[in-house]
Amino acid sequence: ASSGGVQLVSVKSIALHNITIASRGRQVTISADSSLSSTHLNLDTFTATSGATSMTASGLVQLEPRLDAQLKVLANQIDVDDLVALADAFSPRAAATRAGQPPAAAGSLQLPGRIVARISAEKGRASGVDVQQFAATLVAQGNRITLSPVSFQLFDGTYHGTIDIDARATDL
Repeated sequence: ASSGGVQLVSVKSIALHNITIASRGRQVTISADSSLSSTHLNLDTFTATSGATSMTASGLVQLEPRLDAQLKVLANQIDVDDLVALADAFSPRAAATRAGQPPAAAGSLQLPGRIVARISAEKGRASGVDVQQFAATLVAQGNRITLSPVSFQLFDGTYHGTIDIDARATDL
């Protein structure tokens, strides 16, 4: 049975240029060129600049049954605090429930969307410390932002590990 509504099947070009948003007390300026095909957003170019960080991304965003983005990000320099602010600004959150309502029935609970970004930068800064050869896979889902694996060079050595952030915290 048809609902009689209009269904959007595709959009040849979607462009946003020099949009400034605020996240975690930081200004983030974004631009994007993309297209829509059914439930897929093809992100041809996405640029974001915040503080010392300037990055370019491309990839695919699946819009249904939940938002699931797979991105490749390149940057000359990344400040991890700027990266967290950007990830937090675009992290899909779980649907809020009203107070006093019973939890959703098993099987109908919707998971929050997810952003997965493979990031690389020649230079970076983490907690005020300069690093080189920054590489990470960022996963932002709900209130969690995880960099795993993450690696970078510092103090004549290399760090390999995981950084896990609770985005609800205000003092990141």
